[in-house]
Amino acid sequence: MIIDKNGKLFGKVSVIDLVIVIAVLALAIFAVIRFFGLDGVSTPEDQTIIIGFTQYDAPDYAANAVKIGDYCYNVSEKGPFGYVSDFSVRESRFNNIDADGNFVITQLDGFATIEIFTEAEGYISEKGGAVIGDLTFYLGKTIEIRCGNSAFYGRITSIDAKEN
Repeated sequence: MIIDKNGKLFGKVSVIDLVIVIAVLALAIFAVIRFFGLDGVSTPEDQTIIIGFTQYDAPDYAANAVKIGDYCYNVSEKGPFGYVSDFSVRESRFNNIDADGNFVITQLDGFATIEIFTEAEGYISEKGGAVIGDLTFYLGKTIEIRCGNSAFYGRITSIDAKEN
């Protein structure tokens, strides 16, 4: 039997004494980490990160509503995506197949390609991802963002640190 009739673990150590020792050790470990930190474990200092985002088939009215300074929110992962620092709107381009089976580039009326650049405070991870708050973004990741009163669904196309 692990705990005997006297409440001793393996007949030698009191369960209450064991709980007290574990609590004191946990408190000591917490105090050391809190006051002295962990050597070798560090988070880079925040810097301004510029993230490029592109949607090739955005409705014209949504693309034309974007303004410099609009706040962007990452709907996919529920977190900040920075503020619009630059953007461009151009005609949409789609790869299609014609009746002869050839690939052709076509334009779809009422739609545009929008490229949005946002600036956010964060850092670039060792693997090249942009870390903003608790979220990490990588090139090619598909997400939904809202900028101002427009919503977009596209891919992250660039990640750079802003030069001072």
